[in-house]
Amino acid sequence: MRILHAIPGLIKAAGTSVYCAELSGHLADAGVETAIALPESPGDDRCPTPPAVTVGRFDPEAFRPDLVHVHGLWHPFLHRVSAWAAGRDVPVLVSPQGMLTPWSLAQKRLKKRIALAVYQHRDLATAAAIHATADAEVDDVRRLGLRQPIVVAPFGIQIPDASTAPPRWSAAGGRRVALFVSRVHPKKGLVNLLEAWARIRAEDAAGGRSRRPWCLVIAGPDEAGHKAELLALAAARGLVVEDRPPPPTGPLATDADVVFTGPVFDAQKTALYQRSDLFVLPTHSENFGVVVLEALACGLPVLTTKGAPWEALEDVGRPGRAQARAGWWIDIGVEPLVTTLRGVMHASDDDLGDIGENAMWFATERYSWPAAMRAMCEAYGWLVHGGTPPPCIRLG
Repeated sequence: MRILHAIPGLIKAAGTSVYCAELSGHLADAGVETAIALPESPGDDRCPTPPAVTVGRFDPEAFRPDLVHVHGLWHPFLHRVSAWAAGRDVPVLVSPQGMLTPWSLAQKRLKKRIALAVYQHRDLATAAAIHATADAEVDDVRRLGLRQPIVVAPFGIQIPDASTAPPRWSAAGGRRVALFVSRVHPKKGLVNLLEAWARIRAEDAAGGRSRRPWCLVIAGPDEAGHKAELLALAAARGLVVEDRPPPPTGPLATDADVVFTGPVFDAQKTALYQRSDLFVLPTHSENFGVVVLEALACGLPVLTTKGAPWEALEDVGRPGRAQARAGWWIDIGVEPLVTTLRGVMHASDDDLGDIGENAMWFATERYSWPAAMRAMCEAYGWLVHGGTPPPCIRLG
């Protein structure tokens, strides 16, 4: 098969880009001829892909695919590629990447209503299939009245080698670290997190701290000036903030309540997961949340909201465990964060270690790249050649 992926960009910090690049690389390793089309020539800072994957500006004559896989919505480039494929009877698979959740549709509502009326709903309705990463995203698709087959296939993850992981910053009895990794964007719920963090700090100051201190590390690129809003909020709530990259080795030497590191990538990002004690994603809306999976794969307990489809964190079904918790799945808001963080902050090292072991087991068993790629390859084959629908296809 020849698969053409269309995506507006391959930005390292975006989960959509990481998924597209990783999937393309694993497809190429499996012998599937694969190319990635972009609206412009890629920069040097794009997500890495193997040499076998062709990456470049979309050229209608350069690659004749059997199927086009579109990653994302709303971008005119993606509409152009979808129309090009439709004109040549090439089946299109669309991955909305969380852009059909009620929260996402409510942002820039007027522009999206216009886009839906002009081209986006037609592109979705005429696609051969739509890709969902979880049941919640299936509901988002069906809510728009779209009735074609849905490919239900999660993202995949490369499990880091735990034997070479650096020690946690807290291993020598120092401060524990709660980590956020993602875009610094209003969607991610950082306002709620800082409000909760400030509330707990104030409680500690008023009542005397009876537990080990914690530091909140926020890693990711600033979008739409949201970082300035967060810095103003932190100052108003009396939080001490530092702005610096994480140390490559040695302790996290800081007395700050919150550290902004800026964006982190590749080995630096993996080490940041491995050296922390808790991952927090207080998001308003995610179709999947790649960063949750990255944290789990590094053996990091995860606290996220019901804006992300991670109900399984409460019990991952690990054999021999009465309740194999890998994290916490809570309501969106400040109060649920305060309540849950209080409990986590008083947990013992052994308790957090057990939850981290469950997390790594869950990521390894359910989300390894071979399993994720196999489901997508089965879907591609069925869309191109027909036959009996594979298990990943949802017809109803």
